[in-house]
Amino acid sequence: MLLFAEQPVLTVGEVAERTQLGMSTASEHLKQLKEAGLLRSEKIGKEVEYRANVASIQAILAELGGFLRQCC
Repeated sequence: MLLFAEQPVLTVGEVAERTQLGMSTASEHLKQLKEAGLLRSEKIGKEVEYRANVASIQAILAELGGFLRQCC
């Protein structure tokens, strides 16, 4: 997720290159982050561009904050 703070839009290839992961591994990680609601994607030609899902991240952080206020 920190990569998206540096550059808001990344492809699988760019993530793989910057993290030194294989393309399939980077793709799987991006898929899991998307399924968790942290990323969204858009197909542009042959590439899929990923970006942070800011609204979803904010909602998750608010929920986490509420949990932490109650438990700790």
